[in-house]
Amino acid sequence: MQVSSVHGMTQARTSKQRPNQTPVASSGDIFLPSESSEVILIPRPGSSKVSSLETVVHNQRQKYGLTSLACANVDGDSVEVGVAGKLHSKSDVDVTQDSKYHLGSCTKMMTSALMARLVEKGKLKWSTTVSQAFPGFASSMDPQLKDVSLEMLLTHKAGMVPELRFLDFSLVKRAFEHDLSRRELAKAALEKPPQHPPGQKFEYSNIGYTIAGAMAEAATGMSWEELMKREIFEPLGMKSAGFGPAGEEEPWGHTAKREPVNPSWETFWKEGKLPPDNPPVLGPAGTVHSNMEDWAKFIQAQGRRDESFLSKESWEYLQSPRPGDTYTPGGWLTGADGHFKTEAGDLYHNGSNTMFYSFVRLRPGDGLNGPKAVLVATNQNSAQPGHELADELLA
Repeated sequence: MQVSSVHGMTQARTSKQRPNQTPVASSGDIFLPSESSEVILIPRPGSSKVSSLETVVHNQRQKYGLTSLACANVDGDSVEVGVAGKLHSKSDVDVTQDSKYHLGSCTKMMTSALMARLVEKGKLKWSTTVSQAFPGFASSMDPQLKDVSLEMLLTHKAGMVPELRFLDFSLVKRAFEHDLSRRELAKAALEKPPQHPPGQKFEYSNIGYTIAGAMAEAATGMSWEELMKREIFEPLGMKSAGFGPAGEEEPWGHTAKREPVNPSWETFWKEGKLPPDNPPVLGPAGTVHSNMEDWAKFIQAQGRRDESFLSKESWEYLQSPRPGDTYTPGGWLTGADGHFKTEAGDLYHNGSNTMFYSFVRLRPGDGLNGPKAVLVATNQNSAQPGHELADELLA
């Protein structure tokens, strides 16, 4: 059985080591922006721009009682990073600017950029359908889903089930045992009737992005993790970036009651504790971790539309929603809605594995001015502090 191997995680166990406990699927679901009770419309503060990022991050952390808070402020080619707090609520160790935070669904824009790189290399097309990508099981797909394209998957308009928990329990269990390949997940999801006719309605789907990742694997013969390293992390110099829990010497996630969650999958398997992350099979939808400086390198490339990384046409495609939509093929949201307040032209996204929270708001460069962006991460599922920071720093 193919097993998804993930850098920074323990290796998948043999069948003799499989746990008997029931996996807690809900704790591993990636955050859905439209379903968070914490994501609210943040009014613009009346204060002027801050003079010291380190100071404002410290004050923001204290204001909201956060275990830790990290922020990167991008202004053209410069990046300022500020951090404050501890590795977890029972630790006396301070976080540093090198600390790695889980980015949750902010991974999606990286997966989309990977797809653009593969499209430019002729490995995929935005119009490639799932039946073309997976001819070996095309006959077993639901007839309505056979013509679902890569673009539909990336814009959440494929009609796919939203989450892992919508699939058979045996697959959920195998996913948390690290014994489920993305190809198998794609097959199971594509055999289910769509939630709605493909192409007609937006419905946020982590499974859709996972299938996109499986398409990349099928087209290249490489795992999504290998492709991410080769096509995203290495070209941009993101040396701290990896997948899943970053390790015991990095910030730990926390429950809603502020209890730290051990980042070791072995602890979950052997002791029945909470899983430390989404299972690795969902990687394309949201398992990347990074320090703030390296995450900012990716956002800077987006903000200045770096043509050494992707063509002008690819950047335009990734950052522009289709007519009538607000979600772009590049994994970005556009325009203010009931959850976020932004200015015209801003791009943004948030993410969480329910134990961390991340948020990025980007104002791309316009030829006269360089890009501006605010990136925020915390090791609690707390949205408001990051949204306030972004609003204040981009005022």
